[in-house]
Amino acid sequence: MIESIPQKIVKDMELAIFTGELNPHDRFPSERELAERYGVSRPVVREAVTHLTQLGLVKSVPKSGTYVSDFKAETSLSLLIHIMRTTGLVDSDVVLSLLKVRRMAEPFVAYEVALKITDDELELMKCAGTELITSLDDMAKVSEADFNFHFTLIKVMNDLIIRLTFNTIKPVYRYYTDYYYTLEGTGAATVSFVKDLLAALETRDPQAARRVMEDAVIYAEKRLIDSLDLTTRKQPIILRQT
Repeated sequence: MIESIPQKIVKDMELAIFTGELNPHDRFPSERELAERYGVSRPVVREAVTHLTQLGLVKSVPKSGTYVSDFKAETSLSLLIHIMRTTGLVDSDVVLSLLKVRRMAEPFVAYEVALKITDDELELMKCAGTELITSLDDMAKVSEADFNFHFTLIKVMNDLIIRLTFNTIKPVYRYYTDYYYTLEGTGAATVSFVKDLLAALETRDPQAARRVMEDAVIYAEKRLIDSLDLTTRKQPIILRQT
């Protein structure tokens, strides 16, 4: 699909903001500057700036000019996901934050599910686990299968807010799991995790389910942080080409 000039300006400016070329509170380039840079009329530039304003990436200050917003502090997760899809980049802080949320939430989910899971729901989990294990040799399918396994567990818990939150972060989840499964030894770790979690669910052992999930999430978190140097690399990173 051919990109229009306003779309190109929006995409270029999103990338500049997301990579830190333009920082929060910086004065945004004027319509005249952008018109000269892209060789277009000022109404064309105005259309692009209006779209950036609607997204919450820039804001107009009367009698002063247009400035870059602090989008991480002032906007929603949906905007971060939009920028990620547009630029093909994931901010390292976003990945770290998501890993932290998983470490807090998923062991609790596993514990709760082990207390209430029915035989039919256990079969759903076993099917999702089999799908994940058989997808480990197919890089085109493994991230989706990984998400489906965890999301099936969350659906069994039947908590609307947790389910909606997890589904919302799916694009970010998929980006980092695509990378995770390129790391040596992660396939074997996943096989062990699936088998151990299913065993804990089958015996309705909530403590074991929580422990298995916690160990798995911490293992994945450590592998990603070490491999991508996330604790020191405070910048956008490419986890998957779009």
